[in-house]
Amino acid sequence: MPKLNKNTTTTRKGKINLSKSSLILSENNDKKPPMFSFHQIGKRYCLSSCQSGEKIDLIDTLHKLSQLTWQELINSNRHGLGTEKIAHSAIKGSSVPDFIIDQNITLIAFRFSGKKPMVGYRENQIFHILWLDRDFSLYDHGS
Repeated sequence: MPKLNKNTTTTRKGKINLSKSSLILSENNDKKPPMFSFHQIGKRYCLSSCQSGEKIDLIDTLHKLSQLTWQELINSNRHGLGTEKIAHSAIKGSSVPDFIIDQNITLIAFRFSGKKPMVGYRENQIFHILWLDRDFSLYDHGS
């Protein structure tokens, strides 16, 4: 088996695991701005499904979010620049990746282009975007 450094993401039998460094919680990450990854974005709720204006709004939102720390975002209003936790069981428009369920990773939504959610998970400073819910069909938005 190849030698892995401490920041390598490991995969086994088609499953993705968080990197070993992400398993160590660091208070300092709350004091840092988020970084964003589209590496694991789903096919149905991807960037190519968005209209040009939504793509511009998304970039604008990512820029605004990156100007604040994680702590500031956590303390913000959920329909503004803040976050909202989404239960695994609430996701209906797509299947939740196995590693999210297996490791009980919290799903988080940020808003872009009005109140359209981008849903993903946090790994230290990185927010991994899994879905861009431009048509509000990924989960029940009633509450």
